[in-house]
Amino acid sequence: MIALALTALFASAALLAIAAIAQSWRQYGTAALAVRGELKQCDATRSFTFRIISHDGPRRKAAQIIALPVRLVVRRPLLQPALRAAA
Repeated sequence: MIALALTALFASAALLAIAAIAQSWRQYGTAALAVRGELKQCDATRSFTFRIISHDGPRRKAAQIIALPVRLVVRRPLLQPALRAAA
């Protein structure tokens, strides 16, 4: 029963994927085929001009980091291993 349900699930997922591929091919297929011709019509080089604008406002002072003292807690065993073995 579970095998049949899983097979139906995978088959329906495959049909849905094929339908999505077919829909996108119908919608964008002609544009995809025309890309090669459009690229041949383009120039080999293209020039760009740009301008860099820098906005350096007043610099903020670096934040001060205050480290709080941390106390290490050292826990000693209740009995030393040698005394426990002797007991």
